[in-house]
Amino acid sequence: MWFEFTAETQRSPIYFDGMEESEYHICVENRSDDYAWDDVTLRRVYAQVFRTNFKAPGVALLSFREEVSSKELRSLMCNLKMRLSTLHQEMHGKHLVYLSMGRFDSQVTTKFHLDGAPDEAFLMLGYEASQVKSELSIADYSRAAYDWNITPQKLLTDFNPMFADNEKRLLPYITQLTAFNPAQPHILLLNNSSLPYAENSLNFLGVMHQATIVANSQVHRIINSTMISTALNANNEPIDAASQKQFLETSEITGAL
Repeated sequence: MWFEFTAETQRSPIYFDGMEESEYHICVENRSDDYAWDDVTLRRVYAQVFRTNFKAPGVALLSFREEVSSKELRSLMCNLKMRLSTLHQEMHGKHLVYLSMGRFDSQVTTKFHLDGAPDEAFLMLGYEASQVKSELSIADYSRAAYDWNITPQKLLTDFNPMFADNEKRLLPYITQLTAFNPAQPHILLLNNSSLPYAENSLNFLGVMHQATIVANSQVHRIINSTMISTALNANNEPIDAASQKQFLETSEITGAL
């Protein structure tokens, strides 16, 4: 079904003038092997990602200046999820639980997309340092849907940016994460939800992500991927403790994105 953009159907953006690096980027200066995330960083990450309005970017890119091994990076990711879960319970009365965990070698350019998940979901990606030249970008499709006076689900159905013409419509809502340097390790946390904006609601507002491989290489570009959702009971976590331990300790690359 074609949707015509007119003065009546398209609202003026309520918040968008492009993301500045300072809005999404956090440099982790002092990391130790037993780093447990200081409270200031934790609450900043939470405020950026777990957004219910458009004043926050829906994304947090954490960069490590020091060398971080693969296992250390995964440990940092799991520790961050645990700390965010405690904060989420404090804020919303729910726990954060894993839906999936895996390690991938990804050297393919992607379109803007959400990773498959429930309407309320969050994606945490751990990028290991790599010589593969790549770029990351974010599209605030929830904000676009609001401005176009449609729901995020309708945007995904009728204006999916997997198709070039539809991607062009999202151009005003796209930000390249220029702070991303593939030669450094990073944790990228994204709001992967598909809920609509409503004033004073607790709906979490998602963003799409996209990767561009600038130049391929014979070396790995490894991404440690975890999909996270919410649950009233922490015991209802779909990924059991043994599988979580396997994710932390494995040296295997399980597939390709």
